[in-house]
This record gives sequence, structure tokens and C-alpha cells, in this order.
Amino acid sequence: MAAISTSSHAVETIEVQGLFSNKAVIRIDGTRHILSVGETSPEGVRVISANSKFAVLEINGKQQQYTLGNTISTQFKKSKQVTEQVFANRYGMFLTHGSINGHSVQFLVDTGATTVAMSAVQAKKIGLTYRLHGQPTKTSTASGIADAW
Repeated sequence: MAAISTSSHAVETIEVQGLFSNKAVIRIDGTRHILSVGETSPEGVRVISANSKFAVLEINGKQQQYTLGNTISTQFKKSKQVTEQVFANRYGMFLTHGSINGHSVQFLVDTGATTVAMSAVQAKKIGLTYRLHGQPTKTSTASGIADAW
């Protein structure tokens, strides 16, 4: 982890969580910002350009291209404890954003689950070769018994 400092701010971590035409969703030190091209966060991170594939961010006067899920960290010290609240959506489900292997993903928080699972589509999207490196098994779901790895 590394510290990225601007003239008036020190930024410890940045994660690119969403990319759109001329906008980027960026989590900076635990705070999520939706920034349009040309906007600068309160922490001093500026969006130079953005599309659905990457964003060019300016941090401490330096511009670099970042893809979805990129976590930029320059602080080699133990992180402080962070508390995050997750609220139920209109369907009563608890959803939050996070990352797996540097890829941004949406999580469903299920406090009654005994295992952690993801769909084959999501696994392929983030590059998990579960069929090659995983162990086949069966799992019980609300829809019945299903193949799993």
C-alpha cells in the first residue's frame, strides 16, 4: 500500500468501482464518489477522461489510466479499522460493492449462508478458472440440488 499525496491531501487507497461515458465511480479512502470528467474529489483526485473500459485519473499531478476494479494503494502501513454499514434494498436484500482479485463485484450479504458462492457468469467475468482448478461438488439451493465447484 502506498500514500498518494496531493498538495493539500494525502490519499491512501483508491478503487475504480464503476465506469461510464464521461463518469467514474471511485472509492477514495472508504468514501465513494461519482465524478464527471473534469471534476476533482475533495481528496484531490481528478477525472481526466472516462469511458466504459477505463478512466484516466490525475493524482498528485500525474495522470494514469485505470480499469474497473483497479485498486491504487501506496501506503506500506497497517490499515486503520474501517466500519461500513450495508442497508437493505427495497426487496429486503443487502447488497454492497467490493473486489475479488482486483475486479469490482457486487456482493449479496446473506447472514444465514453456510458457504460463499458466485455464478459461473461472474466467475468467468473476473477470470476464475473454477472448472480447471476447483473440485466438483453438489450444493443445496432454494431451487434444489445444483452442481458447484
